[in-house]
Order: sequence, then structure tokens, then C-alpha cells
Amino acid sequence: MKRLLPLILLLPLAWCACVSKSNVKPTTIDKGTITATIGGVDETFNISDSVYYVPKQPQTADWVFKASGWAANGDRIWFIVDYQAPILAGGTYNNDDPTRPINVTISYIMPGKQYIASYPSPVSVSITAFTSTNVQGTFSGSPANNGEVKSVTNGKFNLDFATPVTITQ
Repeated sequence: MKRLLPLILLLPLAWCACVSKSNVKPTTIDKGTITATIGGVDETFNISDSVYYVPKQPQTADWVFKASGWAANGDRIWFIVDYQAPILAGGTYNNDDPTRPINVTISYIMPGKQYIASYPSPVSVSITAFTSTNVQGTFSGSPANNGEVKSVTNGKFNLDFATPVTITQ
């Protein structure tokens, strides 16, 4: 029995070494990236456009947060939150109620085809962290093109603003 003890103790280590880690998704992502599972395929988008958060027009109370990025294969994603109040950390913005003063849109663009989700399609953007220089959060939606839907799930972003923004509480 004493000879089998080291073998028994090593079995869990051997099992752990054989387990595939391909389904493990990070809980955080690198700055300057947007990640999402689109139509069942994981994609990473790098920010090449500016990320901004500004008043829509100086004379209104509307605020706009917009971000977009490009994948290595030429696909592009962008999302926008247009809200009649400041956008804050801890807020979840969705377009499931037409009476709310909000517009949330996700667009997924492949070469030659664009999928868009806005009201009445369910779209959600949650802001988990927001500073004057960085915004982080999650998103999901079901952008469509002529009835063909590309499900967007597990969306995450960690983005720096091109210039620091003023946060209004």
C-alpha cells in the first residue's frame, strides 16, 4: 500500500494536466479591446476609432457613449448608448421599453453585410466601471439583417477615452 500512495497522490495532478482549458474565459480583458461571442464564435476587436462620452447637444440633457472596434478578420462591432441623463457606473441600459428616454444599439458588420439591433430587439449595455479616462462593462443583443440574426453574448469592453471626460453624477 505504501508503494501505491505516491501514485494515488499524483493521479489528481495528471487529471488536471489533461483537462482542456479552451472553455475558460477571462473575467477581465486587456485595455483597448472589445470581446464577444457572435453567432457562437469568440471574437476580439481592437479599438481603432475614438471612444467617446459627450453631451449629445449642448442645449439638451442627452448623453452619448459610443465605442467601436475591428477584428483581425475585417469584422467590426460598435455600440452606442444615447440617454437623457448622465451614463454612470453600475447602470444597465437597455431598450426594452419604448417609453424610456434611451436608445441602445449594437451593430455587427461583416464584409458585405451589416447586422443591427435596436428597439424592439433586446439590447443591453452595462457599465461596471467608469472613470474620467476609462470605461468597462458588458453588452449583449441580437443584431439582425433581413431576418437573419447574429446573437451577441458574453460581450465585454475595457476602453480608454481619447481625452479625459467629465463625469456628471
